[in-house]
Amino acid sequence: MSSHLVERAEEDSYTAVSQHVGTLLNEGEAETTELADTPGSQFAADCMTLISEGRLADLLSRLLSKAEVIFSKAQDKDLECCIHVICHLAARVPDAPAAAESVAQALSAKVDAQQEARLQGLGQLFNVVTDSTLQYHVLLELLKFSKASGQAHAMMPIIRANMESWPTDLNLSPQQTRTLYQLSADVLRSSKRKVKTAQRDAYKLTLKMLESLDRASPAEVAQYKGAAAAAAADFIKSPDAFQFDMAATPAVQQLQGDSQHGPLFQLLQLLLSGSVQDFQAFAEENPGVFEAAGTSQEEALTKMRLMALLGLGAHPHPVPLADVQASLKVGDGEVEAWIVRAVGKKLLDAKMDQTAGTVAVTRCSHRSFGPSQWLELSDRLALWKANVSGVRALVSEQAANGTGSLPAMQAAIRA
Repeated sequence: MSSHLVERAEEDSYTAVSQHVGTLLNEGEAETTELADTPGSQFAADCMTLISEGRLADLLSRLLSKAEVIFSKAQDKDLECCIHVICHLAARVPDAPAAAESVAQALSAKVDAQQEARLQGLGQLFNVVTDSTLQYHVLLELLKFSKASGQAHAMMPIIRANMESWPTDLNLSPQQTRTLYQLSADVLRSSKRKVKTAQRDAYKLTLKMLESLDRASPAEVAQYKGAAAAAAADFIKSPDAFQFDMAATPAVQQLQGDSQHGPLFQLLQLLLSGSVQDFQAFAEENPGVFEAAGTSQEEALTKMRLMALLGLGAHPHPVPLADVQASLKVGDGEVEAWIVRAVGKKLLDAKMDQTAGTVAVTRCSHRSFGPSQWLELSDRLALWKANVSGVRALVSEQAANGTGSLPAMQAAIRA
């Protein structure tokens, strides 16, 4: 017959948990065994002594020594209560960092038994400890365990809700922030539920991490080569991402010429600045790169064609549909569908003239937005500012001379 625990005052809760663990240790003992001679009764007696003497660190050590007994034998509610008491006990121990580390190790010792209870225990430990450095290390253990135990999905809402605030709340250094971002992204990528959302959030986190390397040393940047490759692969395989602004950063540039990630970098560059023809030639020579990127050649070609359409924005005048068809390497009658598809993904705004056989693009996204795009934007803003200044000067002059009229003003604005 099992006993059930209820929350009490601290010392009473320590006593209740100790006695309950003793009961669990006695399970299976022969009925003829004297109570005082059982492992459980001796364990409980030892714990009572430690409690009465205020030796909380030793009490915690004793309870943790039977952690697997608790996880394997305690019923759900009792297990929850035991974990709750042990976590709060760790916060009371004089050497709290060492105590919390011991509890975290005990909770994460096995990834194939009572995973949910262990994960909740690590979360409770994070909330109980008050030192920010200690919280950071517990959080890392929590993330590692969620991935190892196949519970990444349980961390998704927590990561999304707290990722922006954790670096400030925990007083993290740039290096610690990058470690947290990278581990969180790895957790999200391992999720088997809401995969699309998890992958998108992992990609965003990886980009934030790489952006923080702008002032890092070359040696530190080199540590994140794998993360840069992951970001490139995430972009390549994403059906919804069509702009990548990190290609010129040291973190991504280090992939160029790399024995493992070099082909991935080449594929990324093709998507950002190459043509469909270049892509097809590259695919023939590097068929294995698509699997490494987590996509297929067919899916990557679809993305390449959509991104090639973004080049239409460079033409100030209508472009013959025949030229677009040739650049996309598609059959007769297919080019219109590709343009409609690009418009549907909001990559561009365009108007096709079937009679003239042309397409006019009024707005077009950039494949990447770097220094040249910022310069172009600056030039456009300067021109717009000059035009507005000219119109204001003309309106003021005509108003002063009494010659201003609405048609004249409209003509000036159009000019």
